[in-house]
Amino acid sequence: MGTGRVQRIGRVETGVPKLDSLIEGGFPPNSSILVTGPSGTGKTIFCIQFLLHGAKKNQKALYVALEERPCDVRREMTRFGWNLATYEKKGLFLVLDVANPRAMMPSREKYTIQAGFTPETFANRLYEIVSQNKVERVALDSLPALALACHLDKLGQIRKAIHQVNNLLLEAGCTVILVSETSDLTRGATRFGVEEFVATGVIVMTYSEKGPKLTKNMMILKMRGTKHALAKYPYQITDKGIQLQTV
Repeated sequence: MGTGRVQRIGRVETGVPKLDSLIEGGFPPNSSILVTGPSGTGKTIFCIQFLLHGAKKNQKALYVALEERPCDVRREMTRFGWNLATYEKKGLFLVLDVANPRAMMPSREKYTIQAGFTPETFANRLYEIVSQNKVERVALDSLPALALACHLDKLGQIRKAIHQVNNLLLEAGCTVILVSETSDLTRGATRFGVEEFVATGVIVMTYSEKGPKLTKNMMILKMRGTKHALAKYPYQITDKGIQLQTV
């Protein structure tokens, strides 16, 4: 497969206002960032916001749709004024449809994968798309869906698959977001308890009780090679996407 492309020096901007200032200007280049949390906290929005920010800077981006159908994601993102098709036509925003093959349904997308894929064939397909298109940003949404699609039920299998996919994307020179989920932070930050050990950084998006209301908070649990505070940062999902409140 050869050697990966040389990543430019500097930080990779997240596209989330005020987040970059908390992590020395953005994500470390050529790193993998785990974004995890319960349902409804905006993890998919975070992914698209990160990818679209790159596309607007002529950095090619790939969204790997393992759970939601691409057509549903495109429609949902219009609420933020994000027309993904505009950047798709320019070749700056790519979508790999895995959701339809998982459901044994035909895909109308340019990039897809055959049903019944294994972690190996999935990783190879990803590497092929990323290498041929010189993709710089990737979001894989999500790791639990990948484990289910490949019928992985043992932690050793799951960790091996995550390692394989993550390492291939890093070898290709990408900065990667890996999405996972958790319902109870007291039991760990992720669904399987192994994802955080693979990633360069870990961002948790969660809820907190504030009187009778629930507020959304973001925590940076880990970011290698980066100074950051271990604190809760309130955020909102606005008509412009995710925005951190004053920090």
